[in-house]
Amino acid sequence: MRLYAGGNIACEDYKKGINPMAMLSKNTIVNERLGSVSRKALAIGLGVGVLSGGMVAAPQMAAAQDGGGQLEEVTVTARKRSESLQDIPDSVTAFSAVEIENRGVADLGDLSGSSPNFVLRQSQQPGVVFFSMRGVTSARFQEPAAAIVVDGVQLTSEYQIIQAFYDVEQIEILRGPQGSLYGRNAIGGAVVVTTKQPGNELEGFLKAGYGENDDLRLSGSVSAPLVADKFFVNVVASYQDFDGNIKNTFLGGKADPEEVKYGRVKFKILPAENISLDLKASYEKRDGGVGYFVNIPSGDVNDIVPVSTGTMGYGDRELLDFSGQLNWDFSGMTWTTTVSYAEVDDNFLQDIDYSPLAAIDAVQFVDVQSITAETRLTSSGETSLRWLVGAYYADIDQDIGTYLNFEPCFFFDPGSCPLGPVDPATQIQVPFGVNANNNEMFAFFGQVNYDLTEATELTLGLRYDRDKRTQNDLVTLTTSAKTFDAVQPKLSLSHRFSEEVMVYGTVSRGFRSGAFNGTNFVTRMYDAETLWNYEVGAKVDLFNNRMRVNAAAFYIDYNDRQEYVIQGGTGAQTLFNIPKSRITGFEIEATALVSDYFTFLGSLGVIDSKVKTTNTTAEAALHAINGLDPSVTFDGNNLPNIPKVTFSLGLEGEYPLSETLDLFGRISMTHRGKMHASLGNIADQMESVNLVDMRLALRMDRIEFAVFGENLFDKEYYTETAIPGFGSINPTPGGFQARGRRLGAEIKMSF
Repeated sequence: MRLYAGGNIACEDYKKGINPMAMLSKNTIVNERLGSVSRKALAIGLGVGVLSGGMVAAPQMAAAQDGGGQLEEVTVTARKRSESLQDIPDSVTAFSAVEIENRGVADLGDLSGSSPNFVLRQSQQPGVVFFSMRGVTSARFQEPAAAIVVDGVQLTSEYQIIQAFYDVEQIEILRGPQGSLYGRNAIGGAVVVTTKQPGNELEGFLKAGYGENDDLRLSGSVSAPLVADKFFVNVVASYQDFDGNIKNTFLGGKADPEEVKYGRVKFKILPAENISLDLKASYEKRDGGVGYFVNIPSGDVNDIVPVSTGTMGYGDRELLDFSGQLNWDFSGMTWTTTVSYAEVDDNFLQDIDYSPLAAIDAVQFVDVQSITAETRLTSSGETSLRWLVGAYYADIDQDIGTYLNFEPCFFFDPGSCPLGPVDPATQIQVPFGVNANNNEMFAFFGQVNYDLTEATELTLGLRYDRDKRTQNDLVTLTTSAKTFDAVQPKLSLSHRFSEEVMVYGTVSRGFRSGAFNGTNFVTRMYDAETLWNYEVGAKVDLFNNRMRVNAAAFYIDYNDRQEYVIQGGTGAQTLFNIPKSRITGFEIEATALVSDYFTFLGSLGVIDSKVKTTNTTAEAALHAINGLDPSVTFDGNNLPNIPKVTFSLGLEGEYPLSETLDLFGRISMTHRGKMHASLGNIADQMESVNLVDMRLALRMDRIEFAVFGENLFDKEYYTETAIPGFGSINPTPGGFQARGRRLGAEIKMSF
């Protein structure tokens, strides 16, 4: 049976007792109406898609040419066991391997906007992003806003969020705090990534692509049995070299080049029928342009100004990971133990006066080493009472050294400084924020799911996290230490009115640990943040599973929210707490099989936020040191870096041109709404951004030729802006430009 519209599992007409002829007769009117759309879709689909493109995950789906196609059931592991997406009382977007391929996903940043209220914005250096999930945000030097879990291993550093994704089986985005199962950084949600498992079949692919600005993309994978039924291997390698498309008008050349080298090897061992052992090692090196900020003389944070720095910023980041997971099934239970070791090495040089003057440059060195271990016991999913219990441990060492390089003229007359980079022969280097940090944590957790009736499920979860932080400041020769801990409960009640309709309500608590800033600007220590999330939602399948609509509304009561600011003049990055704030919002996702060949996808997220109790100490520090207008207060303002609206719309499909040749097309649009760039809410509102992507492919048995476009209409905008008083180095706002349009073609051969 042929696969259509991004599905990766062929739908069987009689699955779950469905009679295709009865289904066809029962839905004659609906199918005729949808069919009238499909007859026009091939001719005008891509044109319409430009106006209604999107990046919502298309559930697995297949269609028969008699009009009896259905959306396929999607299986997720969000609750650390395999379950149907439509059965769990959580807001989840799931992407299958085929959908990941259809979207051209190379890392998590490519899924920004693909899930309601989920946004990642590139910032400053390769692999670093601003993260927002349901209004919970994270910035540079801050713990992630969500738990990022790859093959059962939770990443320990914000520097690991953006890493290469190839041969990925599934990605699940869970919105809302998931602390009871995933721990301290799951305050905004969780992202669960599962890579491909090798098996008895020899299979793989080779892919090569090329685009504008010498955008070279190479990748390949092979999976094979080393010992039949017992020992398997999967090897993945990729290389990307991009010249960049943001020009530095002063120095010439591109400000944003990027080179990414990635490799992964994965072994699967089955020593017995009930025991499996997975071993994995991966390495990534990512080099590229850094810190190509601009000064915006007009003061309007939406005015696009060409990059014109005197120093061509450059940085590199290396990731090294080893992990192992043991699964043992016995007596109706599964014991799972996962251990990992990871290293991060990140270094960069950048111009921090944002101008052609040789005034101030900065260099930074970051080294992270972490060990993690998790063990849990999980009951069978076949009984009315399902449970799991577990424990988690992590030990993380993070060394950060930041140094400012001053041209001597800066100290008596910055305007007299020569043009170009700071001269290493004459520079005055000042250590700024050089410290060694240790983070040791442990947790105990458990969850129970109980079917009160055949239609009603009760979920109770509980976790205790204890997080000890120690910092040695190598400039002031002082030591700081504090332990943060929290209990994270979760209560959910779901009821299924029918096979097609389920509603739920959830109350859950989230926690993100406090820590220490690199300097005393505003405060040395910032406290842990906690929140209570109150949520109601519904999951509905319509028209005999030809349409799926999932929706949720939520209220978040936030305590000690961690906010980010830069110290003007030095670039010190600092976190401090806002005592009380709140976030309200809703989100909806819809997928519809509009014909045998085409799928419509859409999502919408809306957020409103407010500071309820301000931090007067932080206000005073920004007034005195950063020159913030003394009349500015945070009280009653919107929280920054949270888009008020996110939505996406799209059309994708696959049409058979012959028995051996298919045409695939996808066009999508994402919308990031207006948002404030600072707590001051004055002259800082970043305008909305609409981005359109497309992909067209000819598919034969084992060969695919595709053309693609990212940011198709070459939209210019800033991913980050720094406001005077909140982080601009100069008395005018600063902006960090997004990349422009990227066009290219690629060929893939599978075996």
